[in-house]
Amino acid sequence: MRLEPGPFPVIGPWQGDPTPAQPGFSDLVATELLALPLYEEVMDLIIDPVAVFPDVLPDDGMGPLHDDAGAATDQIAAYDLEGQANALQPLHDIADEGILTAYEVIPAEAFTPVPAEFSPGGGPPPPPIAGLLTVSLTNVDRPGATDFNVPENYKIAAQVAVSSQAGVEYAGLDVLMFPWVEDKAQDSILIGKTDQYGFLSATCNWLPDQTGNWGATFYTRDASGALMAGNTISWVVGPDPSVPIDPAAQPLPDVRSPLCVGTVNAPPAQPTLITVTLKNLDSPDDQNFRSTDHWELTIGAQPNQEVIISGTYQGDPLSPLSLGFTDDTGVFVLDGQMDPFYIGAWVERYNVGGVDWPDSLTFAVTE
Repeated sequence: MRLEPGPFPVIGPWQGDPTPAQPGFSDLVATELLALPLYEEVMDLIIDPVAVFPDVLPDDGMGPLHDDAGAATDQIAAYDLEGQANALQPLHDIADEGILTAYEVIPAEAFTPVPAEFSPGGGPPPPPIAGLLTVSLTNVDRPGATDFNVPENYKIAAQVAVSSQAGVEYAGLDVLMFPWVEDKAQDSILIGKTDQYGFLSATCNWLPDQTGNWGATFYTRDASGALMAGNTISWVVGPDPSVPIDPAAQPLPDVRSPLCVGTVNAPPAQPTLITVTLKNLDSPDDQNFRSTDHWELTIGAQPNQEVIISGTYQGDPLSPLSLGFTDDTGVFVLDGQMDPFYIGAWVERYNVGGVDWPDSLTFAVTE
């Protein structure tokens, strides 16, 4: 069935210009050439007809250096008994001509300084380091006392400061003790590992051969074996007051019984594993994005924890922003689309439940 004519007008036949404009720049060139006589008249008015332009450039001070080089060359030429210098001169001339030709044909842009290597802001995250270690030594049997006697019990309490700074570790670190007595070094002791909050404590008792003036420096050690020094403390251990002093007793040996032979109180550090992935849904194999690409952010961590993002854009720091919370299974998913407003270099860092993700996302958004 044929439809009735609608409200749109009927388009009639079209015929192009039979004499289109010829391509090229002949008209433009002719127009520009018409102005040249005017420019010539203006220059004649500006420049003095009797002015003399110097053909000799200002002295650059290199004359004496060239003279010394010429004298040295003449002196060396005196030893050229086989005429090798004359044979090399044509090659020298060809090299000079090649250098001049190269400067004439190479664009000036080639001689500008090379820009610095592209760095997508912020750079890689700093290597993990241990937080500040603080250790105290207290008398368990006489609380508040600053001295000790055999066989009293003592407690060593260690704490690694918790920090929100990226790359600072406090959980699962070895705590080591490097003691000495009467200025004689004793064997180092591994007390144990800090718990998930950076704490560690050990209770022990003094042995008969551990009397004297003591001191110790404490260290933390991470999984890579790196040591970080903590504080140093000093104390005095006296003999057992209930045991009479034996005048014939032999001097104590330089190496005493090891310290911290008691119980270490620190539950195993719970892992704080955080995983972060950012996918380009339009180009899955591309870690960067175009301004129209769709993306999906997936974070895995402990359940019901707040997710906070920070980082840099074009090298400038970004204020931390809360994205939401992980669900009951510990998963957080967010998706969206890039925008021309986001074009540039990005570095993103994440904190989940107060724990920093030790890595970072680095990518660029282009047109």
